[in-house]
Amino acid sequence: MVRKGNLSNEVDKREPVFDKNDPLAVIEFETPKANRALFDYAHMGISRSLWKLIDKYKKQDDEWKRFEADPKHWPKDTPIPLPIPSKTWTTISGWSGVFFWQERVMRFDEIEMELESKEYLADRIRWARRRKELATGFFNKTVAALNALNINKQEMRDVTNAVKAALDEIRNEFGDDPEVKPKNRIKLVEVVLSQSVRGIDVKVLNNGEPETDSDD
Repeated sequence: MVRKGNLSNEVDKREPVFDKNDPLAVIEFETPKANRALFDYAHMGISRSLWKLIDKYKKQDDEWKRFEADPKHWPKDTPIPLPIPSKTWTTISGWSGVFFWQERVMRFDEIEMELESKEYLADRIRWARRRKELATGFFNKTVAALNALNINKQEMRDVTNAVKAALDEIRNEFGDDPEVKPKNRIKLVEVVLSQSVRGIDVKVLNNGEPETDSDD
């Protein structure tokens, strides 16, 4: 239990000082119990409160007392409870004030959000690459299938429109995704199919100009 009166006045008046890269690390004067309570408080999430932490500790304390009374018969598939740091408002609120819990958990939340944002962006990039592979495979198989057909001009227009519609769907989904680096995006293109003695010619247009074959 922390009694503010037992700490120097310098501690009470100091500015919040803690490792910004590891805000839950033990700071000056902080006991292991106080630091564990901070850790549990931080990991309660944005809906955390000191009263919720106290309620949690009261329940854990009841489990600890049941285990302590008869440890031999504690269910094997149930984790063994640990003694709680405290369950009183005076102690918990005292730790919160003296050891800058609010400032530290705010920084903790910022770090968690930064990590989630990086993971989200990495997932977007991975999925963009995968969809690009699928789109390229679909396009190549479509051209191969069309070359095996004998279709007239009217059917050619219908097929061209169908391929364009499919590419529009791909483009609308992720072709101009601002969160994906340019090199990983699908280019905004148009496809024109035409019949020749060699089979079906495919022209890929980018900004109105024919584009050479590429892996995009």
